[in-house]
Amino acid sequence: MPIQVIMPQLGESVVEGTVSKWLKNIGDEIKEYDPLLEVNTDKVDSEIPSPASGTLLAILVEEGTLVNAGTVLAWIGNLGEVIPEEGKSPPEIKPVKEIKSVEEVVVDEEGIFELLVYCDTSYKLEGSKEGYTTQSKSLTTSMEADKKLKLLILLGTGEILEQTEAPVAVVVEDKPEGLPEVLPEEIVKVRPSTYVVNIEPIYFELNSSYLNKDAKKELDKVIELMGKYPEMIIESGSHTDSRGIVGYNIWLSTRRAASTVNYIIDNGIDPSRITGKGYGETQLINGCSDGVECTEAQHAMNRRTEFVIIKM
Repeated sequence: MPIQVIMPQLGESVVEGTVSKWLKNIGDEIKEYDPLLEVNTDKVDSEIPSPASGTLLAILVEEGTLVNAGTVLAWIGNLGEVIPEEGKSPPEIKPVKEIKSVEEVVVDEEGIFELLVYCDTSYKLEGSKEGYTTQSKSLTTSMEADKKLKLLILLGTGEILEQTEAPVAVVVEDKPEGLPEVLPEEIVKVRPSTYVVNIEPIYFELNSSYLNKDAKKELDKVIELMGKYPEMIIESGSHTDSRGIVGYNIWLSTRRAASTVNYIIDNGIDPSRITGKGYGETQLINGCSDGVECTEAQHAMNRRTEFVIIKM
């Protein structure tokens, strides 16, 4: 079945944009997350990725057209598929139903909590603690009365796991191979089992993977440190804020990681010593997730690149 390409909202206050250039033509084969078109707004210029793999079946909006967020721009599907008659013009986009917080609880010393919930209802359980990455998982209640569900919330890089028996917390510190007991000043522990190069954060402008002068200055420090420790292997992990569609954020963060990795390789570091990965919005360091009102400065904290030590 054909898939719609929809104009995303490219920021909290950005509700419209101009289609400046289509990067693909009707009939072209496209892979998921391939750049599909360029959009200009009064705040930022951005490339919009394809939401799926397939053939570009139709383009509904011409270049130079100003459109609202939520407008159907194009259709992607398999060659020969027919676009629904009602989809040949942009349909009315209905607003997403607001998701409200049911209840907030503070767990006891053993991490135990109870919530009264409705039967056969979907919930999103979110665990947070200062200094740790917020984690969440969706669950649906059953029709069975008085059923108790035991959950273990692992913050940091963990996830919420369902338990059939009482959970037993076992904390194991996993350090990178070769990491000394006394950390050099160039390395800092930011989360359990996560050690990174101690530089000023590399922040990106909204919807951009461009490395500015300040970013390159900090990357030069990474290059210098890797020259000091010739066995060091690192991962460039790039992250976005929660604005934008999930697939787009993964695509954008992957581009940002590639920008930092390419700069480091271009300045003499062996490619076998550095990898890059885009995490999108999956590892926010504050509570600025979807639907939460945050300042631009708070969102900027999540648009970061960290250089994680894999081996010393």
